[in-house]
Amino acid sequence: MVFYQGHTYSLESFVSEGTYKAGKDIVAYINAADQKFKVFYRGETYVIEDFPPLSYKVGDGIVAYVDNTDRFKLFYMGDVMDLSSVSPGFYDVENRIVVFEEQGYFKTWYKDRLYELENYIPVKWEAQWNTIVYTDQNNHIKVFRDGDNKVLTYDIVEDVALYRDLIVTNRGLNIHNVYYNGKKY
Repeated sequence: MVFYQGHTYSLESFVSEGTYKAGKDIVAYINAADQKFKVFYRGETYVIEDFPPLSYKVGDGIVAYVDNTDRFKLFYMGDVMDLSSVSPGFYDVENRIVVFEEQGYFKTWYKDRLYELENYIPVKWEAQWNTIVYTDQNNHIKVFRDGDNKVLTYDIVEDVALYRDLIVTNRGLNIHNVYYNGKKY
């Protein structure tokens, strides 16, 4: 059962087993009875695969998954698209953004587009809402936001944290900088 915009929807009449994951406005699930991978999105149910995926993760209006043939795919706005023909080394879905590794490259999918961020995998990165923040190989803090990837600061920092689209850096001795909407506070 799904409660969505004031209505209750019965997705499957009889389910004894299976899995499901829910995002803000989406539910992905596998019914053990028919083994189909389905998505409930904005009041409609879509059968997106005839076989259960190897793994799947859900965000706000998106489902990223590795299908039974090791292809990395994405369900977005009622359509299924291929992100890669190979299974990613890792992937994560945070709100409206997908972060993944493909053959040693650090990549993201955001707003119907693929972006190659780096040709290596950063040691530390975080993603939330519309933002990815990470430390590059030169220990600079880089930020990907709204399709733009750039160096946030050349300061040497001990730690960086992301809270939605707000970035907080700690330069040591409790010296914190806050970055929001392109401004430093």
